[in-house]
Amino acid sequence: MQHNHQNEIVNVRIGRWRTLSATPERRIVEVRELACDRVAVLLMHDGARDFRQSYKIWQLYDINGRILASLQTSSDGGFAMFSDYETRQASQLLRNRRGELETVDTWPI
Repeated sequence: MQHNHQNEIVNVRIGRWRTLSATPERRIVEVRELACDRVAVLLMHDGARDFRQSYKIWQLYDINGRILASLQTSSDGGFAMFSDYETRQASQLLRNRRGELETVDTWPI
């Protein structure tokens, strides 16, 4: 993991070939090494011109750098999309009256 002079993550290498890099619109906020040889990365996209274009993404990788799953949530937390790259399924989630995210649609990817 490399940091800049402001201690922000500039890029992270997962496995031998996967490198994620920050851009002016996308920050790498957090990197966690998990059990079972997994790495989770939190990315934040800044919709500077439009707040509705701001979102965060958790991405889960195996130790070799292969993406396993991702969870993208809207800036207000009311909408999410989950992608499972092992089962090749994506799901749309919406917040219900109890404040929980529930699946409203699923499709193959």
